Amino acid sequence: MRHFYSLIFCALARLYEHGKLVKQDPTRAAHWYRKAAEQGNTRAQAALQALEQPTPADQAEQQTDQEDPPPQSALDATPDQDQDTNQDPDQYQDQFEDPIPELHPPPQPTEQDEEAEEQNTLGKMYQYGTQGAEQDHVKAAACYRKAAELGSAAGQSNLGNMYQYGQGVEQDYTEATHWYRQAAEQGYPRAQFNLALMYQYGKGIDQDPAEAVRWYRQAAEQGNAEAQNALGRMCRTGQAVEQNHAEAVHWFRTAAEQGHAEAQNNLGKMYRLGQGIEKDYTEAMHWFREAAEQENADAQNNLGVMYRRNKTAEDMSEAIHWFQKAAEQGNAAAQNNLGGLYQQGQGVEQDPTKAAHWYRQAAEQGHTTAQNNLGWLYRDGNGVEKDSIKAAHWFQKAAEQGNVAAQIQLGNMYRDGKGVERDHTQAAHWFQKAAEQGDAGAQNRLGVMYQRNEEMQDFAQAAHWYHKAAEQGNAAAQNNLGWMYRQGQGVYRDYTKAAHWFRQAAEQGHLAAQKALQKLEGYSTR
Repeated sequence: MRHFYSLIFCALARLYEHGKLVKQDPTRAAHWYRKAAEQGNTRAQAALQALEQPTPADQAEQQTDQEDPPPQSALDATPDQDQDTNQDPDQYQDQFEDPIPELHPPPQPTEQDEEAEEQNTLGKMYQYGTQGAEQDHVKAAACYRKAAELGSAAGQSNLGNMYQYGQGVEQDYTEATHWYRQAAEQGYPRAQFNLALMYQYGKGIDQDPAEAVRWYRQAAEQGNAEAQNALGRMCRTGQAVEQNHAEAVHWFRTAAEQGHAEAQNNLGKMYRLGQGIEKDYTEAMHWFREAAEQENADAQNNLGVMYRRNKTAEDMSEAIHWFQKAAEQGNAAAQNNLGGLYQQGQGVEQDPTKAAHWYRQAAEQGHTTAQNNLGWLYRDGNGVEKDSIKAAHWFQKAAEQGNVAAQIQLGNMYRDGKGVERDHTQAAHWFQKAAEQGDAGAQNRLGVMYQRNEEMQDFAQAAHWYHKAAEQGNAAAQNNLGWMYRQGQGVYRDYTKAAHWFRQAAEQGHLAAQKALQKLEGYSTR
């Protein structure tokens, strides 16, 4: 890394020395040569010496000010010495336990290295409009290309970045991948990370998660925090590697300790869930806070969730603070959570209008829970003007994304013809969507449709769905299944089983089941 920075300092110095792109300034040139020289760059040391070499006029002026030189005899004189100047050096051999290792200084940059680094530095100046350069992506890409063709890994990586994002060149993922690979194979960690991304998402190259893991690991082992976080995610989900929560924790922690906000948030989640590490809410909150204070919106929302758990006035105030910060950054989960607090009046004065505002912000980003919640507000006219059509619209949005509660409500609206034209087929469709996700209420509703709707009557299907709901403890389904057994609809008539299911529902306080059970037991004793 010292060698890398010495090249950058040396390149800046040459720009100031020769007046390339910036105004010629020997003082600034000397400053940057000195910084490079302090890191061991011999070319910088020589250049600095040349810059600081006095001119003939300076030498003449200095000579007139010098005192008379001391006599030669004084220069030649040496103090008396007791040591023998002809000692055998081998007599000290046994004083060292180990031989002194031979030191190999790092290779010094060649002129090509310096030219490449100068071009890469120029490229950054043009790309970002720094050091007096006017921002110009075309010139930046041209400079990066020169650096890349001279073998600069940094230049190759930067040129890949220009191609990836179409800055100064036409966007071309294939070219981006080519240059990332050139730099990655030289061991440049940033390029290794970018190449891994291209493999993971199949940009400019065939998608290959295993190759992505390989390059993420190479970059991660060199300390690249983004690669460490990405590798942690793949270990957590088991994508292209064996799922390993402990290894995920390791990589999240390694990146988190470098200040990587997303990794801090991920590490907090591992502590909260107890994945790969013992569950620890204190540690979870610590890491969520570290990321939240870096304005990571996901972490701000997660920290709000942690505070909301405690439900004390002080903690609810903190929850609102963090939900608000995340919501204002556009975090949909936080917007939905903040809407929920306003709807329920938790930690804030109840305000359905504000609830509707935040639900809408989240719903328009596709947050399914917020879409369902907004649908309920329109259905009931709570915080908004009552509007069945808008309610059906938002229930539909959420239902199509698999939200069970919304699927049931949409089914209800089709069944009852509210906000949409009555359509029992559509009602059954949405009830079935929710039923197949295991919702007992939807299973019972679907059973009712099959039992009582003449257009689609099917007693066997009715009994099937009643049974699924009844086994989950749904009292209405238990009562309905009892009637199916009593009447022999879709199942063989069986008074014993009928009594069993009536009793299950009756014990939960279902009045119709209690009456049915009394009649059945009275009939059985006659």
